[in-house]
Amino acid sequence: MSWISEAVHQISWSSAGGVLFGAAISASVSIVLQRSAFAEARRQKEKDRFELRKALGFSLFYKMIQISSELNNSAVAISRSMEEGRRKGLVDLYQAVQPVVPIADKVRFSPEEMALLLSIDPTLFNQIAALDNLHNHTVSLFELYLLRRTAVLERFGATVVGSLGTTGLTATDSNWLAPRAVELNGLANAMYQQAASGAKLTSEALDSLHKMLERDFGMKQKLERDPNVPVVP
Repeated sequence: MSWISEAVHQISWSSAGGVLFGAAISASVSIVLQRSAFAEARRQKEKDRFELRKALGFSLFYKMIQISSELNNSAVAISRSMEEGRRKGLVDLYQAVQPVVPIADKVRFSPEEMALLLSIDPTLFNQIAALDNLHNHTVSLFELYLLRRTAVLERFGATVVGSLGTTGLTATDSNWLAPRAVELNGLANAMYQQAASGAKLTSEALDSLHKMLERDFGMKQKLERDPNVPVVP
């Protein structure tokens, strides 16, 4: 009977060893699968983060195109009006410079867009950070000029804008118009100066932003300007 007992004992240890070996294999597989799941989750998280940052960069790019285009087109239009006024011999800027219409919508860079830019390129961040405020202040000038110039024309009639302040006005009219003409001339000049300088700043910043988006986020879209639209002088 002893050999039977010994055989049973050996079988018991063999079975136990098999169970332990199987448990070790199971635990190893579980660890491998768990590590693989963690790695996949990390890759997905990094991919999601990249896509979010890419979307913020592209959103900023769109806003910069809008700002650059609006400032350049406005500056070109005002410059042409001023040149036309000089050819006609008009004395006051407001006699020649037409209001910019329609008035552009104001643009705001989001904190997330600015945080992205700062994390990638602090120099470009400094180049771009205030351009939305510059654009919006210029739009406010356009709005004010339209309002004030319209008020003057409503008193005298739009058809005589070319002669306002020069002929056909009574002394009372001239006294009323004089300070308003000074204000309108100042606004017209400020509109041009700010739109022109802003157009140049945004054009340079837009080029730099486009290069950054190509390098860091694989942007494929080309930055092409309409050859039929002149660049601000």
